[in-house]
Amino acid sequence: MTTLAKLLAQKQELIARLQQEDVGPEERDEIERLLEKIEAALDLLDKAGPSGPSTARVERVFNPDRKDHHWRRPKLTNQGSVITLP
Repeated sequence: MTTLAKLLAQKQELIARLQQEDVGPEERDEIERLLEKIEAALDLLDKAGPSGPSTARVERVFNPDRKDHHWRRPKLTNQGSVITLP
């Protein structure tokens, strides 16, 4: 179940609970506060668009032209002689 579907299902459950007659004033305030949070989350999802957030998983493709990493320390040279670091 996607995040959007979960939020919409929770919103429907809260609206159904809000429409019941045995809801007290404190519970009504709590339900309304939760509904506001759900609306804010839905607005954020709407702004992200159908492609999702910019941090979506991206498949990396091998690039053979990429420079290899050098994992060892470079040797320092001084006028033709090689000086190695300890």
